[in-house]
Amino acid sequence: MNRRINSRFKEERGVETLEISGYFLDLYEETGLKRRGDYFEIARILFETPFRAVLIFDQNRSLEAFSMREWLFGSVGKDYKGPVNCLEILWSVALKMSDLSVGNDGYLDPREGFWEIFSNLGLDKFEEIRSISEGREASFLINRWLDRGFDRRGNGGLFPLKKPRKDQRKVEIWYQMQEYLEENSGACG
Repeated sequence: MNRRINSRFKEERGVETLEISGYFLDLYEETGLKRRGDYFEIARILFETPFRAVLIFDQNRSLEAFSMREWLFGSVGKDYKGPVNCLEILWSVALKMSDLSVGNDGYLDPREGFWEIFSNLGLDKFEEIRSISEGREASFLINRWLDRGFDRRGNGGLFPLKKPRKDQRKVEIWYQMQEYLEENSGACG
């Protein structure tokens, strides 16, 4: 862990007891959230929330996020031993969105894709979480997505659709993403 960076973040936020991993800080920076405002606390909540797959094949997203740790973040990611968390899942899904968009209608920057799914979850309104109730509301939105409590069109999830082919609560993340890209940009071939 980079103690100098950790101390600086603690000092900026007046937090003495929070232990911040170097991996979290790298991931937070990589997602582009830091450039959009002060989304540190919501990013921390996402990072502290373990991903849980309701549909069996959504476990593949966990495997991708786990392998992303080392290939994207080197030894810092490899040394992180925590469970796959929601911030990792959102970033790895954004990377997949970017990969699928290459060579079609253009290129979707992974940071833009991340912001889009972050916003689809309703988390963009949590810049500078100031109260316990705001933190609880953010956690509620994250858990609603994890538990597939969004509506059949995907509203409240990562990929809301205007005209879904199936109930999105029963569609794994991979196919939700493909249909979303197809409906919104034609980017998925």
